[in-house]
Amino acid sequence: MKKKIILSCSVVMVSFLLGAHSHLSAETMEGLDEDTVNVNITDNSTSSSEISHSSDATSSSSSKTISSNQSQLPSESTSEEASSEEEMNTVPSVDEASKISDSSSKDTTTAQQKATSEKKEYITVYRLYNKRNMEHLYTTDKNEMTTLLKIMNSDWKYEGGAWMSPKTAGSSVYRVYNPKSGEHLYTKDSYEAKVLSSKHGWKNEGRKFFSDNSGISVYRLFNAQAGIGAHFVTRDAYEKKVLTSKGWKYEGIAWKSSNTPLVVDYTPSPS
Repeated sequence: MKKKIILSCSVVMVSFLLGAHSHLSAETMEGLDEDTVNVNITDNSTSSSEISHSSDATSSSSSKTISSNQSQLPSESTSEEASSEEEMNTVPSVDEASKISDSSSKDTTTAQQKATSEKKEYITVYRLYNKRNMEHLYTTDKNEMTTLLKIMNSDWKYEGGAWMSPKTAGSSVYRVYNPKSGEHLYTKDSYEAKVLSSKHGWKNEGRKFFSDNSGISVYRLFNAQAGIGAHFVTRDAYEKKVLTSKGWKYEGIAWKSSNTPLVVDYTPSPS
């Protein structure tokens, strides 16, 4: 009987121990699996965090590098503006300014020399006087002058050169002739020449010479008591003064003669 009880207790103890061991193993395994999972999760989280930090660091580094490069490399527009501003603010040195001035002076001198070389030619206006009707005649035509002086019993007298006139340029000076009286009138006013020829019977003989644009004034005087020679022109200011003191009326500046020296290249034939 005692052996049966002992045997039964032994069986119970063995069964208890086996159950406890089995329960412990299951809990242990369950605990180990949970820890292992937690550890793996933790490790994965740590790895992900490290990757995230690494990515952020790389991004930050790249941003800093790009920003640094952008700050070190100026834009083209900034460079061009700086270059333009530098050119505008550049002041030539004294030597450079002197060279520029000399160059400008040379250009001006060259232009003046060219203008001088291209200056118009001049021609002499001659003066004749008719002692019978007291008229003065002015002409650049040597043939006309020679013809008048050679007429038999001519009343015309050669008085030499009166002034120099532009040969091909300037304002026209017209000569009109009154066939009734034989008087000649000289005017730069084309309207005056037109009125005399169209309304008063004068003949317009056209342009006889030119007025210069600047130079020595030619004065016009009038004396109704002088007959056919009532109109008179002269470049001589003293002659004008003498005539006005003797009753001639000064009518102003008729035109301009050239200030070039008077050239007389005509010698009348002996009568």
